[in-house]
Amino acid sequence: MQKIFFYLAGLLCLSSMGCSLPGESARPAASAVPLEQIRKSADAQTGDMLKFLSKSIQYQSVEDFGYQLKPATEALMQYALNTGATMGFKTRRAAKGLVGVLEYGEGEESVGVLIHLDVVPVSDEELPQWTHPPFSGTITGDEVWGRGAQDDKGALASVLWAAKYLIDNKASFKRKLVIILGTKEEKSFEDLVEYFNEFPQKEFGPTFGFVPDGAYISQGEKGIADVDITFTGLSASPLQRDNIVDWRGGTAINTVADFSYLVIKSRDVEKTRAELSGLIRQLSDELKSGVSSRIYGLTKAYQANLGLQDYQAFVDQYAPEGLPKGDLVVFSKGVAAHGSAPWMGKNALVEVALLGDRMSCVPDNAYKQAFQWITSKIGLSTDGSGLGIPFTASAKLPSAPQGMSPVAYLGTSANLGLVSVNAHDDRLRLSIDFRTGFENTNDQIITHAQESAAQFHGTAAYQAGVGSHYEPFYYTTDEPLLDLMINAYKTVNTGYPAETPYVFMTPATTYLKLVTNFVNFGPVDLYPDFYANYFHEKNERTTIKSLVNNSILYAYTLQKMLQMDKAPVR
Repeated sequence: MQKIFFYLAGLLCLSSMGCSLPGESARPAASAVPLEQIRKSADAQTGDMLKFLSKSIQYQSVEDFGYQLKPATEALMQYALNTGATMGFKTRRAAKGLVGVLEYGEGEESVGVLIHLDVVPVSDEELPQWTHPPFSGTITGDEVWGRGAQDDKGALASVLWAAKYLIDNKASFKRKLVIILGTKEEKSFEDLVEYFNEFPQKEFGPTFGFVPDGAYISQGEKGIADVDITFTGLSASPLQRDNIVDWRGGTAINTVADFSYLVIKSRDVEKTRAELSGLIRQLSDELKSGVSSRIYGLTKAYQANLGLQDYQAFVDQYAPEGLPKGDLVVFSKGVAAHGSAPWMGKNALVEVALLGDRMSCVPDNAYKQAFQWITSKIGLSTDGSGLGIPFTASAKLPSAPQGMSPVAYLGTSANLGLVSVNAHDDRLRLSIDFRTGFENTNDQIITHAQESAAQFHGTAAYQAGVGSHYEPFYYTTDEPLLDLMINAYKTVNTGYPAETPYVFMTPATTYLKLVTNFVNFGPVDLYPDFYANYFHEKNERTTIKSLVNNSILYAYTLQKMLQMDKAPVR
């Protein structure tokens, strides 16, 4: 990682002498707001913070790739900036309008917080499974419900109010506070890539800070490689009884697909129905047995959730848009999870592919090639080993937590997130979210993807655009910035077990990959039960207790960062 040398000259000074950097006057001691006063401010302002979060969730800020914002995201940006302005922040837009910036205070150095306003989509199939509408911002009991309640609008609310506690109590700072609001984090980071191209961190800052887009406290992130596997040739065959006319599934590359379906046109519907029913039973039994010479990665009993419906009954129930006409629909209902931890879900795309691989009366075209590739190279595995991606973990890396596989913790993972069929271009594309292990490289990922796809007449390439691949990185636990965060957590969360906070390696990919001297800090806590993780899942929600506690912890931590004498930078 790049190093910032702003304080090298300061190493020549003895702190006891009170000397300053060349051209810089000695800094006065900053007045600190006591932790107990921060807690009182949080108690008094919880209602306002909840109103802000509830309204923020109501903006359906689901974004597309590229450099334009959806109206809902634009409106949310203005709402957030206007709210910050009432708190005392100076506000501006940057990066062609993709980024909002809130600034408070002065100083050559700055403390940054990077937050995203965009959220992952909610599929039509998933929608009925929500207890409360996903964009309602419903507050009930001790919970706030809705897409973004944790990822990342809850963090936005906690950080804004954390800053407000300090501003209201007239805390004095040695550095500027900069909160940067992005809008394309769930896509390809077009927003902050553009921002840091315009305002390079080494020259303009922030000097150091945190990203509240994960859990307490991550010391490193796996890499990411978003890869498209493409197969060509969708033509139907008049010589075959059955032809597949469409395949759909998945909502985002970084989410485990919880629904997928094939549309089949047949010249003998009843015969095809009987065959498919038999194949579903056969495949389900084989998966239950946990043993297969055909399915890669099946090492234990697995419960599939496959079904078969007449085309019209399926359309009446699910109302998919623009679905080509067919006779029968094979579908799977999986379990959504974050794409960085695919073993936490059940992939409906994979289940459909395993069945499609067994269909005998279909052409040997792109569909069949994709089914064969998934069955033999992905299967029920989530570690990329079927493609030949190796797992290594040297002694310099931390050990996996008790009960967690070292491969899952430190190695590469693979999530088949999307399928896209384009009849006009005569191609089928599978989009896979690889999280590159700490001792793997993206060159390994793309090479093995290309070699395995070629075995089935396919091609592999990184997804187009910025942000499709970044290498892994990590901090050691003795680095000053990580030490600061750990001590802040322990000070605020008195009464927690001595082993907290959990310091861990994460498979997530956040804005952390674009900056140096930042760590991922919340909003989810891996210790208390009330911090359950619902990132990218149906019924996403957060507790009021966690929101308030996060705001207190963020206020205390920001105050330390803004007032400390020497920046904890590499």
